Amino acid sequence: ASLKQLAESGVDVLGTKNKNKQTPLQLATERGKKNAKAWLEELSKKGKGKSGAAAAKAPAAAAAAAAPPPNDERVTQLFKAVMKDDAAGIEELFKAGFDVLAARNKAKLSALQLATDRGKDAVREYLEGLKDTPVPAAKSGEEDAAGEAKQKAPDEKGEGSEEKPGAAEEQKAAEEKEAQKAADEEDKKQKAAEEQEKKRKVAEEEEEKK
Repeated sequence: ASLKQLAESGVDVLGTKNKNKQTPLQLATERGKKNAKAWLEELSKKGKGKSGAAAAKAPAAAAAAAAPPPNDERVTQLFKAVMKDDAAGIEELFKAGFDVLAARNKAKLSALQLATDRGKDAVREYLEGLKDTPVPAAKSGEEDAAGEAKQKAPDEKGEGSEEKPGAAEEQKAAEEKEAQKAADEEDKKQKAAEEQEKKRKVAEEEEEKK
């Protein structure tokens, strides 16, 4: 994935840091990756100092503020379904009145962002189709059933709670790798263009000699 694709999917390409606590912009500057550096600086200017992801999330700030906490049982179910590419499971949560687009995990990613990042196409397509669909009214009976299931299966909740921090760390590491990989790809393109320009100049010089 390119830096642009990562930014469009909601990844904070300006704020994400690697193990050395460097942002993609700092890394691009240090390694002389001119194209990546220029693009990131332009993104920073457009966001007026904010990351592209933060700017993209701004319209949904109100919805996110009302979203349930990451340790909510339904949030745990939602993100497990995303990782399994289980669109049917997410549809059940949505029909029960749960806002599957507003929910965020501990890494502050939405289900759509995670599905896009991880290539879970069935879930991504289903969630994209819900963007203009109002959330059905929650049914108290289903909420009671969810609460009862939560009490009956504490082990499952514990497993999900323990799993989440690891998933967040893994997601962050994956984002860092993707950002670095995208910067490397931009560098390769730049070198290829420079090499092509050199060949063109050599050809012109030879033509002039003739």
